[in-house]
Order: sequence, then structure tokens, then C-alpha cells
Amino acid sequence: MRKILWLIFFVLLVFSGFLFYQSKGFINKYAFSPKKGEKSEFVKIGQINWFTEYSIDKAFERAKKEKKLVFVDFSTTWCHPCQMLKANVYSSGKFADILKYAVPVYIEGTTKKGRELLKKYKVRAFPTIKILNSEGKELTTIVGARMDIDFYLNTVKMVTKNITKDNIIDLIKKGKVSLKDAIAFADSFDHRKTDKRIEILKTALDNYKGNDESVYFQGVEKLLQNVFSKLLDIKSKEGVKRDVFEKEWKGIFDNYISKLSEYDKNIIQFEIIGFFYNFDYPGVDKRVDLLLKEGNIKTLLLRARNLYGFLLAYLIKKDDIKRANNLIEDSLNVVMDKNLPLKDKENMLQNIAFSLYYNASALDLSKENEKKEAEILADYEYKLYSQFKGSKVDKNLNLFNYVSYFNRFLGLLTEQVIKEYKESLSKADGQKKAELYEKIAFAYLYGGRIKEAEDVIKTNLDTDSVKKLLGDKGFANMLNNICWEFVTKKHSDDYIISLSEKAVKLVPNDAFIDTLANLYALKGDYNKAVELEKKALNIGEKNHSRPDFIQSYKRSIEEWSKKAK
Repeated sequence: MRKILWLIFFVLLVFSGFLFYQSKGFINKYAFSPKKGEKSEFVKIGQINWFTEYSIDKAFERAKKEKKLVFVDFSTTWCHPCQMLKANVYSSGKFADILKYAVPVYIEGTTKKGRELLKKYKVRAFPTIKILNSEGKELTTIVGARMDIDFYLNTVKMVTKNITKDNIIDLIKKGKVSLKDAIAFADSFDHRKTDKRIEILKTALDNYKGNDESVYFQGVEKLLQNVFSKLLDIKSKEGVKRDVFEKEWKGIFDNYISKLSEYDKNIIQFEIIGFFYNFDYPGVDKRVDLLLKEGNIKTLLLRARNLYGFLLAYLIKKDDIKRANNLIEDSLNVVMDKNLPLKDKENMLQNIAFSLYYNASALDLSKENEKKEAEILADYEYKLYSQFKGSKVDKNLNLFNYVSYFNRFLGLLTEQVIKEYKESLSKADGQKKAELYEKIAFAYLYGGRIKEAEDVIKTNLDTDSVKKLLGDKGFANMLNNICWEFVTKKHSDDYIISLSEKAVKLVPNDAFIDTLANLYALKGDYNKAVELEKKALNIGEKNHSRPDFIQSYKRSIEEWSKKAK
């Protein structure tokens, strides 16, 4: 079971980046509703001033003048992935590179003008990103959020070069698309298009005539990941066996691995071992010794995004904590080298941060020994963040996000996360302070400290002053998002229900009523839950709410009706 869980997490990492999921909950610095009547022509996200639904025509004028594309994000204040996209991708300093290629537009789907544009561009889900030319012609569409900055930048670059899904294979064969661009284009495909990714990568590798070992290695590694993902999908019901992998797919890699250096071959072979999270392969100890050999850490960090985590997992599993600590220290020494190019530094740090979190995510925290492994990885993650806190690299990569994921999804690093938020309180006021208190409350919640979470909410958020600050709509939105986080953590009590009822009274929409219904269901009052969910369904159908919401309401009614007395 543990292997399959890890594999699932790995596939999510490779193809979806961080956290591609939908939820009505969550609130952060972007999630408060705009003030009534506000029609700003620009909204600042990170370092960029984005045009809005009220100035989209001016965005097209600028794009035409500067000969650029138009990058349009259709979002809403209540959409969780939309807010995560803003916080983790758009707010990154690295994302500012998009200005070289496109004019950014942010459309708020809850405004009248926003709704008109949703209809015009046939947007049916959030977030939806459309890349248009300066005449308004749609060139490509991305539905859903991916917490991968390079994915968006690469997609825009490919569109700029007139590379499309229809001509990519022919262009590769004609030598008009580099292996590097082919890899980037394959990454831009939806994670469900594994066959297309594999076709592109195999064609690009077969036609590669260059001599850049690092790029060729990256292509082979990407091919390996995609083929393995396909195998996992095919064999998910019966489990992934080593002999199945070797029998069905080994031949695919032999054609490409043979062209790699001995060190890179070793990396690929160990990654195959790591995919199975099973370190009993013959000769694995010798492979680890070679990979950790002095002088190879830099190559390892630059080349293999997942291998770092596999090595740590192996060392911790073998209870070789001394070598695990040495690996961390050696890695920090490499990335802290003042002469290391910024791009390499960022790539290395991102590789380390990804590896630490996703290896911890694969562990079963109900087992004491695996919880200790996760705690070690979490401590390393916080140490990494602490070393670069406040630096340009930190601002570009948002390293604290990786730390907060340990808290949000694993319940670890609670004290460290709260400490970071409290340090910011002294410099905050008004809405910013409310946002920080909410994050503190959530950190307690994720750490299982319900009373402390509720105390923060009662004292600092559920107040008349915050209501006045946010207005009725913003206050209701905040309360609902707080309540939904409690729903996701499977906790309900009288106080949280009272917050949800307050939100519904202020804004009686289907999403808020659904939250309240879920809280009653968690308390075991299924009759009340069904009554509320039917009301949510009725309102949702009248207001043409999202189809997935409507289906969710119907499923809940059916499930809770069976449990009701």
C-alpha cells in the first residue's frame, strides 16, 4: 500500500506540480472579495500589474503595439486552486519573465463584467487560462492549476514559436524544434495525455544530433517518468511489479540509456529503483556509494529532480542518519556557493524542496518509525528554508510554501509555521493582519490543535471589527472558507457550525449552504444535512452553478439519505 501511495504522489509531482485540486474552501491574501463598486483597471499580483476585466481592451492594444500574446487568467475569489496559483506561481519573481512574451490579464469571474467575459470565451471551470494573440484569437487553453512556474512560461514560449500539438512531431523530424523545446512542450500537455508526451519525447530523442549530455539526460529521464506513469495507470488495479516493468518497458529505455555516461546511467537505474520505493535490488548499496561519491553532489542536484529524495529515503530507511545528515550538509554547501549561477541555485533548491516533501508524503504517519522518517525530512525542509529566508532565491521560489505543506498535509512543523506568521504580525494591519491570524488558526488546525485554532478565530477573526473591515460579503466568504477547512479535516462542533450559519445568513448561496450541510453530516445529523443539501442543490440549479458542484450535491444527498434515521 505504501508503495502505491508513493507512486501516486510521485505522478502528481511530475505532471501536476503542487496541489492540482478543486475546493470551495481556503482563503489567503488574494481571496477576499473586492469592495462593492470597485472597478480597478489593474490588480497587482507578485511583481506584476495585471490588466483586469475592466481593462482587457487596453491589454489587447498593448499586445498589438508590443507584438506580444495575451495571457488571460479566468479566476474567482472562492476558487482554492486559483488562489494557490496566485500565491505560488504568479507571486514568484521568476514568473515575471512572462512579460517578455505576453500581456497578463486577470479576470474575476464573480463581477458582472467578468461573467460576461466567461460567457464570451466559453469558460466553464476555474481557473481557466487562455493564451490569445493580439487579435483575440485563442491559441491554447489550460484548465486547472499547476504549481509549476516553468510549465506556464514554457507553454507561452512554445506558442510564441508557433509550435502546436498538431505540428510538433513534424517540426521535430525536420530539425526545427530542439530537444530542450520538445521536453518543455511535452511538459505542457495535460497529465492525462501520457501517450502524446511519450511520442514527443521518443521522437525528439531519436532525432537528437547534439552533444549536450545534460539535455539528453533530461529527455531520457522525462521519458522514463512518463512511461512509468502509463504503466502505473494500466496496472493500478493489480499493482506494479518489477518483472512487469522489465518485461513490458525495459526495451524502450535500452535504446536511450546506452548513450548516457556511466554516472548518468547509474542515476537512471537508481531512479527506477526509487520509483518502486523498494531498496532490496541487487547492487543498490554500490550504486548509492557511487552517487554520493565526493564531487558528484552538484551533478546529482542539477540532473535528477527526484533522486535526491530517493537517496535520503534510502539512507533513513537503512537508519544511516549520519550519512543522511552529511548529504544535507554537502547539498547546502553546494547551493550556498556564491559563484553558483542563480538559475542553477534555484533549480537545485527546488529539486531538494520537492524531494523532501514528496518523500515525506509517501510515509504512513500512523506508524511510529515512518513518522520519525517524516519528521527528519520536515526538519531538513525547515533548515533549508531558514538558510535562504529573505534572499532573492527565496522570493523567487517561495520556499516557505514547502514548509507550510508539511504543516497543511502532514500536520508537521506546526510550531515553526506559526512562528513565521507571528513574526509578520508586528508589521501588519487591517486586512493583512486578519489574513495572518487566519493562517495561524489553520496551522493549529492542521497540527490537530483544534482548541487553539478556535481560540484564534474567536479572538481575532469572528469579530465586529473584521466584519466592518471586509464588509458583509468578504466576511461571509472568510467564515465559509474557515469552515470548509474544518470540513476537509473532518472536524465539526457547535462553534464551527455557528460560524457557517452566520456566513449562510449573510450570503445564502449554494456553496455556503453545502459547507453547513457537510458540518452537520460530520456531527452525525444526517437529516439536517440532507435538508440543507437539497436547498443547496435547488439554489445551485437555479443559478447554473458549476456542474461538478451540482453532481457533488446529488451524491451527498444520496449518501446521507441512506444514513439518516
